[in-house]
Amino acid sequence: MKTLKRLDLEEMARTMPLIPIERMSSIVGAYDPYDCVWHCLAYAESGGTNYNDQAAYEMAERYYGGSFDSNNYAYQGDAHNIRAFASGMSSSYSGNLKILMETSGSVGHAIILKNYSNGEYDYVDPQSGAQGKMSVQEVNSKVGYFINF
Repeated sequence: MKTLKRLDLEEMARTMPLIPIERMSSIVGAYDPYDCVWHCLAYAESGGTNYNDQAAYEMAERYYGGSFDSNNYAYQGDAHNIRAFASGMSSSYSGNLKILMETSGSVGHAIILKNYSNGEYDYVDPQSGAQGKMSVQEVNSKVGYFINF
């Protein structure tokens, strides 16, 4: 077995190109770091059982059809278009479920709101796996729109 020497590693670092991790993520597996909308729609359609990167990728592919770009498929539309797409889906979730599409700032974000009780929603971020509670006041303070299921 050949062992690497410091000179070998230095030569590799000098001659091999470095690819930032964000770019590598869009090449390997072709997943987009801004695919939160597609994760949320996959979550809603599957009732919270199938919303991994592949499910998000396939959801975006369904939406964009022939114009799908596997290296850049962040949602680039408006409330009307995504609601129209979502209206053709059915959810197997057995309760009130909505997607909060926050659009403030240069990059928006989407999360799932569910199980409203005592002035709070349970939320799930299918893209990151974060979960918690969000007050009605906090939800109402967000700039954006809802997709109801």
